[in-house]
Amino acid sequence: STGHLIYSSLAFKFLEDQSNREYFKKFDADRGYFIAKDEERVALFSYANSKGYRTWPGLGWKFVVRHDINEVLKPITNLNRSILKIAAMAILMALIIALILARSITRPIHQLMKATEQIAVGKEPTLDQRVMKAGDEIGDLARSFRQMSDALHMRQKQFRDLFDHSPDPIFILDGKESILDVSHAASE
Repeated sequence: STGHLIYSSLAFKFLEDQSNREYFKKFDADRGYFIAKDEERVALFSYANSKGYRTWPGLGWKFVVRHDINEVLKPITNLNRSILKIAAMAILMALIIALILARSITRPIHQLMKATEQIAVGKEPTLDQRVMKAGDEIGDLARSFRQMSDALHMRQKQFRDLFDHSPDPIFILDGKESILDVSHAASE
């Protein structure tokens, strides 16, 4: 192989010697490909040796195709960008869905927490009807909480009626022996 150029799609000199080029030294098999620098540009080279046909031995030529590496990899680069965009959108959608799901769980729990605080200070708890009607575990918990709250309210009313109408004097003390409340019978 002498390395003389017969044809190129770029401007060329007929039979120009190519054997001093970096890529020419990489032809090490009958056919193959490699990436090398040519004229300050990185390119993909594909090559095949002419072997002839049947009994004809051929001319011993090398057929070489050179493509700019950026041109060759452009579809892959575009595909990578598209995959990254789709992945970013999928991650964003997953985050939005996760936030919505988290809020759908934490909002009812937060309402139940506020309701317990209301009970602790002696107020009637308020719960959103959507939480009460939910068919999931949070809805079950809210309904159980409502039943407990109603039962507690009924017991408080019964205790208050007993306290207010008892013929015996009743005193309610805190843990420090201070009187918090007295029944009507005790105040007479």
